[in-house]
Amino acid sequence: MNSIYEELLQILSCELDLHNKLVEIASAFNKSIREDNLNEIQNYTAKYDELICQIEKLEEKRNELCCILRKKIGLQQKEPRLLLLIESAPLNLKNSLSNVHQKLKEKIETLSKITVSNRILLENALTVINSTISIYQQSQKKFEPYGIRKKGKAFQNYSLINRTI
Repeated sequence: MNSIYEELLQILSCELDLHNKLVEIASAFNKSIREDNLNEIQNYTAKYDELICQIEKLEEKRNELCCILRKKIGLQQKEPRLLLLIESAPLNLKNSLSNVHQKLKEKIETLSKITVSNRILLENALTVINSTISIYQQSQKKFEPYGIRKKGKAFQNYSLINRTI
């Protein structure tokens, strides 16, 4: 059972490393949004997505290990909380597991704050874009009478006053 807890510790450590990288990328992404650097935004988005995929794979492994530990410990819950499994860990791994778990929670909280900031910046940018497009569309209506060649349309009603000689 120690080997399962050691593997769990290794997975949590890897998750923590990936979350550290994710926080760095999210911060850089935030800076790129503020500076309107489209190339960097695209670059950081790709890196961010790649890290999210890696984290999801690690989470799947962690969930599998937690289910194995649940069965070995004899817990009734289908998906026990990680904290409950850490409490039942051997003494030599308990502190390490709880420290990594706490750091991981803190990183996720930091990442959440940065992600909210990024979302707000992107929503503001979309609002500006939508406003610009609507202003552009409204200005086009102003010039509709000119037609394709930008010449005025012929008058419909001829009278002596508006006829040119």
